[in-house]
Amino acid sequence: LADDRVDVAADGPGDGAGGPAGWDDDVAQASPFYEGQTVTHASFGAGIVVRVEGMGADLTVTVDFPDHGRKHILPRIARLVPVD
Repeated sequence: LADDRVDVAADGPGDGAGGPAGWDDDVAQASPFYEGQTVTHASFGAGIVVRVEGMGADLTVTVDFPDHGRKHILPRIARLVPVD
């Protein structure tokens, strides 16, 4: 039987870390939210973004709402609408 495993590092030119040449380990991906941004939430109203963590499905946005305090929002579940 042939061995189906592939050694990624031996698979072709790369950066020595197992990835293709030119891949950057610290790639920033754009988020629709940023610190200091005003957003609105259906239940909590308007608030200010104080932290943005993760990306894609793991994106968490921490927002200070004047009447409801600090909340950690998952935009994939609870919609946040950027105001500015």
